[in-house]
Amino acid sequence: MIKKQALFDSLFLAIMGALFFGAFLGSYHLITPDEGRYVEIAREMVVSGNYITPQLDGTIFLDKPILFYWLESFLIKVFGLHEWSVRILPAFFGLFGCLVNYWAGLYLYNRRTGLLAALILMTSQLYFLASHYTDMDLMVATLVACTLWLMLIALHMPLGLKRDGCLAGAYCLLAAGFLTKGLLALVFPFLIVGVWIIVLNRWSVIKHLRLISGLFLFVILVAPWMLIVERANPEFFYYFFVVQQFSRYLTHDFNMQQPIYYYLIVVLAGMLPWTLFLFQSGRYYIKQVVGNLHKADKELFIVLWPAIIFIFFSIPSSKIAGYILPIFPPLAMMIARYFDVQWNNLPTSRNLKICAIIFLLFGIITSAVLIYTAGLNSISTSASFAYLCSIATVMMVGAVFVVGIALYQADFKKFIIALLLTTIVANIIGMSGVWSFRLNNVKSLALAVKKEIQPGDKVITYEKYFQDLPVYLQQRVYIVSNWSDPNLIKNDNWRRELAEGIIYQHYKQPFLIDNKQFAKLWYSKNRVFVFTSEHKVQELQTQIHGTIYYLLTKDGIVVLSNHAK
Repeated sequence: MIKKQALFDSLFLAIMGALFFGAFLGSYHLITPDEGRYVEIAREMVVSGNYITPQLDGTIFLDKPILFYWLESFLIKVFGLHEWSVRILPAFFGLFGCLVNYWAGLYLYNRRTGLLAALILMTSQLYFLASHYTDMDLMVATLVACTLWLMLIALHMPLGLKRDGCLAGAYCLLAAGFLTKGLLALVFPFLIVGVWIIVLNRWSVIKHLRLISGLFLFVILVAPWMLIVERANPEFFYYFFVVQQFSRYLTHDFNMQQPIYYYLIVVLAGMLPWTLFLFQSGRYYIKQVVGNLHKADKELFIVLWPAIIFIFFSIPSSKIAGYILPIFPPLAMMIARYFDVQWNNLPTSRNLKICAIIFLLFGIITSAVLIYTAGLNSISTSASFAYLCSIATVMMVGAVFVVGIALYQADFKKFIIALLLTTIVANIIGMSGVWSFRLNNVKSLALAVKKEIQPGDKVITYEKYFQDLPVYLQQRVYIVSNWSDPNLIKNDNWRRELAEGIIYQHYKQPFLIDNKQFAKLWYSKNRVFVFTSEHKVQELQTQIHGTIYYLLTKDGIVVLSNHAK
């Protein structure tokens, strides 16, 4: 009976997640810079047939490992290059993470905890947004979470084949995580399990973790690509491990400098609407651990997991919101378990009424912000105004229902359903309207130029790299800048990103050109299309002589040419 229920629950979650994460997946353009950058790397992989060394616009790009690009290139090869096809990967891992949370909750606690853990994770704001955004953050977060859940489950299994199978799966996922984002996928599981062992003083656990065979399996899966890519690019090991892994964490040389409390704000906002119960559930778990440490070893693991990762990422000055995603699965589990234990007490509790009123206030504030945003011409259009007002209406109506249920019906199941429906409907409306906002993209300009391009024509970006341009053109573009500038790598931006590829001296970077090379192309017989920012046009005019033809302009982006037709 339990197996049938679990299969039914999994099917229900899979269908619901597929609709929730898949709705309007291809209705909006690529969001720059990340989606443009990573999709272009996968596209070039398909076109070139080089599945060993990732390249961005003809420039070697070994900031991250290979697995994400392999999967994206596979999707492009199977389904073609579309916005929806390149977003299948984050949507899949978003859904997969929810299913794993369900099974972890079912095994560690019970069915209700598992269902709630999956639904809470699915409807958390940052998790939902990440499932619609093509980068590595959600993928590695899901792989890390799956590794940790398998390890925790294995630690509570009797010795035998099932336990060994769970550990083998964990080590395989560990390798997949490493091949997605690097050392962090390896560090977190061992750090969390290690601290768990130290706190509980269970040193005997180490000999049952199958460390030698597990690490051997890890090396077998990871080493082939690492060795092949180092052989093809002798500078790889130093650049990947020293520059991208250690320097990025230990130095202040990279972008997104944020205060130490940055991730506290991200988690509180990213867990909405479930932030309402985050502190109560955290307090419940901590009480369990403090009350009886050795019997509450599961709870200790689930507390250590988000705490260690949160502290780890809060230390460096460079912070990006998506980095903190690995703590969302255990936070969802904590809230789900708190709901399960307090299911009969919460309907009549003062806490529930307070949370409902807070949600109403949040709905009012959010609605006001949305309506204010709708009036900003720099962001909104007439179409986005309608979407924003619709979201505000859903938030207010949902908040009123939530308060009404909490104050007058005392039915916790209806309360949860009202929260879920409000969140789901608001998110779907929001996702359906992304296309209508004024966001920095060149899709319409690129598609217009693509119709004009003839064999031999060149496309150039001048002192600005539009990350999505080569994707929509489906060809590489030349990029003009002063690539010999010694200060180039001091600023963490697109110039540094591309210039760092120059360290691979065995490989020429033909698409990174200077002003002299640009002028040579401009005066050639072939037609040249130049994309640049409006404020760079005057600077461009000093580099060339003769007539400049203005073709297109949109949102501060200009397309110029050396020939009228």
